[in-house]
Amino acid sequence: MADLVAGASSLASSTSYLIGSLLKRLQLANKLLNDSEVKQLKDEDVKKLLDDLKVLAYEADQAMDKINTEALRRKGEDDEQSRIARLTHSATMVGG
Repeated sequence: MADLVAGASSLASSTSYLIGSLLKRLQLANKLLNDSEVKQLKDEDVKKLLDDLKVLAYEADQAMDKINTEALRRKGEDDEQSRIARLTHSATMVGG
């Protein structure tokens, strides 16, 4: 059980780092998009780049939603397993 908890903790830590890194990159991309909005009126290449970045940002946002949904689902499962383990332990202590 301790190995499972340690593994879950390590996974949560690395996932948190990756999500933080992705968020920083998305914030930078957003700043670049805002700065380039005016430039796209004059330069077709900038317009194409911005269109591509907007699609990429949308896809990244969708991926983040899926990651967050899965993390919440797993947390719910972990909480349920923890409750079951505590109940089982309590029942063993009372009956045992």
